Amino acid sequence: MKNFVSLILVFLFCSCTTTMPDRVNKLRDFEVSSKKLFIKQFDFDPSIAMNVDKNFVRNFGQEIALDIADLFQKENKQIDARLKGNEEDCDFLIRGKITQVEGGSMHARVWLGFGYGASFVSVNGELMNLKTTESVMRFSLTKRSNWTWSNSETAVRENLNEVAQEIVNSILEKRN
Repeated sequence: MKNFVSLILVFLFCSCTTTMPDRVNKLRDFEVSSKKLFIKQFDFDPSIAMNVDKNFVRNFGQEIALDIADLFQKENKQIDARLKGNEEDCDFLIRGKITQVEGGSMHARVWLGFGYGASFVSVNGELMNLKTTESVMRFSLTKRSNWTWSNSETAVRENLNEVAQEIVNSILEKRN
């Protein structure tokens, strides 16, 4: 019986995965209400994506920019979030890079749990004041799906949307 309990404890201890904590650094005070934000398509190389259909994730750089613009529209109608046009006509620029996309394993997520098979998306980026050319906020975010019935593609798409929501919340100074 002791061996069985020890085995369970080792399993639980070893199966809990760690990730880098989310970081949002506000470098300067800024106010985005009634301002124009240009959201640049995030840099992304689909070849870095693991355990997902590369064709499914190929437009993630554009999709996160669209998600951010849509979320600004829902959260604060006073903010003019733009994806097209001339960024020089705007007050702020959001730009970033998707650094990791991991689809994980649906079977491991569902049957093993404890972080096994987790999907995740990691993004680095900044909010820049275009009038002063200063970075006013930097972010490094990772969102995970530890337990979900979703397939890997759906799970990483949900992770991408969660990253977009965290970026918008951080700019609007809202926390979930």
